[in-house]
Amino acid sequence: MKKTLSMILILFLLVGTMPIFELSSASAVVEALEVVIHYHRFDGNYEGWNLWIWAKGKDGSSFEFNTEDAYGKKAEIRLEALGDAEEIGFIIRKGEWEAKDVESDRFVPIDKVNEAGQLEIYLVQGAERIYCSEDEIDLSPKFLKATFIDEKAVKVETSKPISSADLREKFTVNGENGDVIKPTAISSGVSDIAQNFVILLEKSVTVGVPYRTSYIDYEAIPIETSGLYDTEAFKRAYTYDGDLGAIYSKDKTVFRVWSPVATAMMLNLYEKGNGGVKSKAVQMSNIGKGVWEATELGDLHGVYYTYTVSISDKQTETYDPYAKAAGVNGDRSMVVDFEKTNPENWDSDKGPVYKKSNDIIVYEMHIRDLSTHPSANIKNVGKYLGVVETGTKTNENGLTTGLDHIIELGVTHVQILPMYDYNSVDETRLDENIFNWGYDPKNYSVPEGSYATDPYNGEVRINEMKQMIKGLHDSGIGVIMDVVYNHTALSADSNLSILAPNYYYRMVDGKYSNASGTGNETASERDMVRKLMIDSLKFWVTEYHIDGFRFDLMGVHDTETMRLIDLELRKINPDIIIYGEGWTGGSSPLAESKRLVKANILDVERIGAFNDDFRDGIKGHVFNAKEAGFANGAPGFEESVKFGIVGAVFHPGVNYKLVNYSSKPWANQPSQSVNYVSAHDNLTLWDKLMHSKPLFISRFRVCFHQFVP
Repeated sequence: MKKTLSMILILFLLVGTMPIFELSSASAVVEALEVVIHYHRFDGNYEGWNLWIWAKGKDGSSFEFNTEDAYGKKAEIRLEALGDAEEIGFIIRKGEWEAKDVESDRFVPIDKVNEAGQLEIYLVQGAERIYCSEDEIDLSPKFLKATFIDEKAVKVETSKPISSADLREKFTVNGENGDVIKPTAISSGVSDIAQNFVILLEKSVTVGVPYRTSYIDYEAIPIETSGLYDTEAFKRAYTYDGDLGAIYSKDKTVFRVWSPVATAMMLNLYEKGNGGVKSKAVQMSNIGKGVWEATELGDLHGVYYTYTVSISDKQTETYDPYAKAAGVNGDRSMVVDFEKTNPENWDSDKGPVYKKSNDIIVYEMHIRDLSTHPSANIKNVGKYLGVVETGTKTNENGLTTGLDHIIELGVTHVQILPMYDYNSVDETRLDENIFNWGYDPKNYSVPEGSYATDPYNGEVRINEMKQMIKGLHDSGIGVIMDVVYNHTALSADSNLSILAPNYYYRMVDGKYSNASGTGNETASERDMVRKLMIDSLKFWVTEYHIDGFRFDLMGVHDTETMRLIDLELRKINPDIIIYGEGWTGGSSPLAESKRLVKANILDVERIGAFNDDFRDGIKGHVFNAKEAGFANGAPGFEESVKFGIVGAVFHPGVNYKLVNYSSKPWANQPSQSVNYVSAHDNLTLWDKLMHSKPLFISRFRVCFHQFVP
């Protein structure tokens, strides 16, 4: 991007591990179900705690605990319209996601009912286990959680108040390497009798070794390790700069996965992407730096695989964070020969190049929405291939649709809503017309399967995405990919957490921080998170010829990582386009001065940010539907509009005291200001005009709408 005028971005959105139960079994599928959930909290404080329940594969709803007994609170619920769901998922949460009692999602088979025909379970504060009877439950004193603060300090919480003096005398931290470490000091706040303690240890723990608590007859629990991840000892021991994932060649495939706290790792090979049994299991070797490796001879193109990781005596199977192909729903990764996925003339494919950034006009689109309306008359509805069908119209003499319509608009690039593999759409039930925007990442470097004509064959989605990109390039249109590295769809159950518990995420007191507003936020400042992001982005550019990236909630990412992303991608494509949302969806434990929020765009040279000062100056406040802006006749927004026109840099003609949200320039050059009016979030300009000027006749709204671009 050059030091010229600001990039004008015109955005539009086309409308368009299971518990074992000893209970009697009922029918496999029921349409209605009586559910009884008992919940006990050691602290006796139930205020604000409620349930989020869903039939697996369907949307969830909130339920209150509506009665109580001697055990604690109880919820008696009738669930209906369960369809073919086989499990009920539930989360105990506080308020509207202020906290979760247990981080993992938990599931109960719906055919496991009691003699009264009810699905009845018992739950205990801080325990993942699901109990079927109160008789099974031990409510004796115990540790609820233990977390390392650093190499010589651990924070513990107990279910019942105990003496800090007693804890100092009898508590130890025990490592799997034989370490038995005693306290040197204990802090319990203002009282000697407490439930929360900070324990200082007599020596440092060994980074990478699993540790457990030990205290009289309390059950030993694993000590959560996230407090060690930012120590220099951990960085020296486990930062790896080599290739990860399935490294394919025709005569062999090398599998490498990073899991620094694992005690064993198994590679599982499958013939299919779902169902069936594994064809082979291979013990992997620890080659250092937290990396596990196995080599399989022969041409493994089309073979599916997973990893089974052992951590603290728990074995869990999961998919590869570095997967580049996957089977249906992304649950099994796939080995692929990418030469076999290339469309004709792929080697010569190249996107458009513009000398001036202000020549770039971007149209935001969703792959499915582009073709789903019947009037689009597109054959490959909701698919990658549907994006590049030509000659389509609303009718024989009607308006152009799809690609022809985009070309007709005169835009230079399309910004495509998430097309990596995301979690919310069940690719085995596409006939049910399931829809999502896709801001719930599952496999960062795999194309989304629901947009492929065959989501079961991992090769198909790769080929068809490439056909789409080439078709757009052949039409003179560049491709900007909407990427969401700021969070993952799952938290404790994600493949990242399974392989390296809590490393990939920012944590506060052992809980996931939530700057994304979705339940977690990734820790981009950590070496191996940064590596995952950069490696994934480089892959999209080299293998798929992506021309640019729009970073969702870029303000969650640290500035240094974004600077390195810009540096690495420009080594591949000097004209790469990089911009994002210079804000977050909530508070973050990483200092704002270290994150690439809009105010820190001055710290980078070529990365752009959306100009919300200009956006709301044009149409009014984003969260107040009735508030008008400059375009719909409201006074006082002139300086915000001018601020956008000059590209968020200094200009003597702008009174910065009157700009919407920025009291000073935040861009080094105008090309860093991405000016826009409408996007997929919040009200479009047309909708804003309807709400802010309800008496306008349609013709007036059309005139105002045409005036703005």
